[in-house]
Amino acid sequence: MTQINPTRVLEAIRRRTGAAAVVLAILAAACTAAAAIPARAATAAAPQGAKKAVTLWTCSMHPQVIEDHPGTCPICGMDLVPLKTSAGTGAAPAEPAATETPSPAEPAPPASPAPSAPSGKRKILFYRNPMDPTVTSPVPMKDSMGMDYVPVYEGEAGAAASPSRSPKPASGPGAAHKGKILFYRNPMDPSITSPVPMKDSMGMDYVPVYAGEAAAASRQGAVVTIDPAVVQNMNVVTAVVRRRDVSRQIRTVGTLQYDPERVVSVTTKYTGFVEKVFANYLGQTVKRGDPLFQVYAPELVQTEQELLSALQFSRQLAGTPGDAARRAGALVDAARTRLSYWDITPAQVAEVERTGKVLRTLTVTAPASGVVVDRMEGLEGMAVRPGMNVLKIADLSHLWLVAEVFDDQLPWVREGSEARVTVPNFPGESFSGRVRFVEPELSDKTRSVKLTFEIPNRDGRLRANMYATVVFQPVAVRG
Repeated sequence: MTQINPTRVLEAIRRRTGAAAVVLAILAAACTAAAAIPARAATAAAPQGAKKAVTLWTCSMHPQVIEDHPGTCPICGMDLVPLKTSAGTGAAPAEPAATETPSPAEPAPPASPAPSAPSGKRKILFYRNPMDPTVTSPVPMKDSMGMDYVPVYEGEAGAAASPSRSPKPASGPGAAHKGKILFYRNPMDPSITSPVPMKDSMGMDYVPVYAGEAAAASRQGAVVTIDPAVVQNMNVVTAVVRRRDVSRQIRTVGTLQYDPERVVSVTTKYTGFVEKVFANYLGQTVKRGDPLFQVYAPELVQTEQELLSALQFSRQLAGTPGDAARRAGALVDAARTRLSYWDITPAQVAEVERTGKVLRTLTVTAPASGVVVDRMEGLEGMAVRPGMNVLKIADLSHLWLVAEVFDDQLPWVREGSEARVTVPNFPGESFSGRVRFVEPELSDKTRSVKLTFEIPNRDGRLRANMYATVVFQPVAVRG
């Protein structure tokens, strides 16, 4: 500190200002002398060879910016904060001093990325991210913005708590016998390694690589090692290699339909009038020979009368010589044949011959067993003509399944190919089907072709128009 000579100061003031100013000068000199005494005493008490404390100024967001005077950061414009450093070897940075008066000093070198405690002082436990205290590291490092990790010393608040997100080296009873850890490898990209434990961008710990594993890899070539926990999470399953056929799965959907070969139409070959109906609703189950409806037809009545007349004439000429008896028998046969052409059953013809009376109405019977799937409305009393579809009966013991496959799947499907069929109405059950035929034409709109399957339906649970899923397993390569 600069020494002030009170005598010279008083003399200069007296010559310029007079006596009043002399009194004021005496008081100022006394205050200055009193302040200088403690400063000289502190200087004398300091150890020999010790250097004066230096106050540096830095940016809280950009620690690489260090100035010897207060101001603003040239990068982000934030006010610089004081950073007090003590001169001497191995001195650790102290807490920022907010009340220190800046003094000109020689600029200090940038802070090292790995500060350490001086010998004999507190021990550094780990290093903490300055922006996210939950991210720690056992070694000095920088974050993504270039900021140094802050050391955490033994005894500081929170130092006893183990880092929650810091990567930890492998430990446990099985880690000792694996050998020395050479480096750490990225679990998702083995080409990325690190000499220290760390995490990748997704928060996964790097996998340690031991000396034994590296030696085995060098002898056997490239070896991929997966942690057992990762294997469990990925649900990796291993199996013994066996020689077998390689199949390709083809999945499609379709609908169930009646088998056209098992659907019969009930019609008449004569004109008549329906007088009574026995098949009254759709879905009614009928058997072969069951009555469906009764019809009155003038042609049938006339033919029955001709049959009875021919029978009577044949009986009268029985036993007479010549061709008369034979011709009478031929008339009877002709009448019977005409009735059979009209689908009149032999039992009905025999009844007419036995009673000798003309039946006004004849009963039309079911030509096959099945279920009534179609019926004309208001059938009773309706006039029918030859060729008119009065009823339809379908046999449900077998159904057809119509599905489509794309043209690129067609080479794997052929007539006779087996498939597994599932129906949503019966979960957990599957039905077997076989391709009946493949349509020869490809759809120009969907670029697909229709396949027809034959599905057994012995118990009759399947119904027409049900949706079904078809799965093929054709063999792509023979083992």
